[in-house]
Parts: sequence; structure tokens; C-alpha cells
Amino acid sequence: MKNNYFTLILILTCAFGFSQNSITVILKNDKIIKGSGVLKRKFVKIKKVQKVKSQKIDIERISKIIYKKKGKSTTFYFFKDNEDDLISYLQLVIDGNMNLYSKSFINSTGYGAFESTHYYLKRDNESNVVMLGGGTVWDNFKKESAEYLKDCPTLVKNISESKKGFAKKDVKKIVRFYNSKCR
Repeated sequence: MKNNYFTLILILTCAFGFSQNSITVILKNDKIIKGSGVLKRKFVKIKKVQKVKSQKIDIERISKIIYKKKGKSTTFYFFKDNEDDLISYLQLVIDGNMNLYSKSFINSTGYGAFESTHYYLKRDNESNVVMLGGGTVWDNFKKESAEYLKDCPTLVKNISESKKGFAKKDVKKIVRFYNSKCR
């Protein structure tokens, strides 16, 4: 019973985490809409002025969203995943020749809740993102990263050297290495 209450509180906290905060929506046609709003799975609901009816903007039309809360600004981009063609909003972590994006999840189990983060890569010339490592404990990080990063043999070698090289936990270092030494 306690787990059910905890899960409900956690879901409500996440649901209201984006509720009615200052957002700037940049559409693919470069139009900018500012206001307060809510980020949903398939659309953004935004209200420009308090007494004006809010409008829904389909995420297919959105290039990015700048979300501001308590003076902190976070930028989210919308991409289709190569795997399942679902559109996701992802937070930009590192900007460069290869961008690193992340999406955090709160997973609830019978033993409690924990946060996990999935990382996605995208080169400048690519339109879709690629999840790095699959996000599970049993993924094949070395094999997948070697395939995706094959244009940088030095980095692939560094990842494949398990004792000295980069591991999955070093994803930010991997992207920084790629941006500074590859291409």
C-alpha cells in the first residue's frame, strides 16, 4: 500500500514538474511563441497571456523548447528514435559536431523507485538520434558504440580497451573526445 502512495506521489510530481512554467517554443518555421505552458507526450499546451485561451502545438511542428524554472534554463529538442520511430523530447547535454542528449526516467519497482538516464547521440549531418547502449544493464555498449563511432578509430580502440579505455559511464567524456579529436 505504501508503494502505491509513493508511486502516485511520484507520478503527480513528475506530471506537474513541467506544469505552467515559463517556456519558449521555437517552431520548425522559426516562429517563436513565449508563454507559460505544459509539456505533454504529443503536444505542448501554451498560454501566451493569462486571459487568453491556451493553444496546443503538435510536437511535429516544434524544433526546440526552452524551459525556465527558478531562473534555470533547460533546452529540449524533439527527435525520432531510429529504433521505434517514436518522437521524444531530449535535453541537450553537450553541443558540438556530435551532440549528446539525455532523457531521465523514474522507474518504480516493488523495491522502490530509482532514476535512470538514457543517452542519445546525433551528429550534425543526421536527422535522427541513436540511443547509446540501449539503457539496460545487459546491453552491448562496446559493440554498439564501436559500430556508431567507426568514423573515429582512435575512440573505438579506446572504448574497446576495457581496463584503460572509456566505459559506458564515461559517455560525456566519449562525446567530448569525439568533438575534440575526431572528424
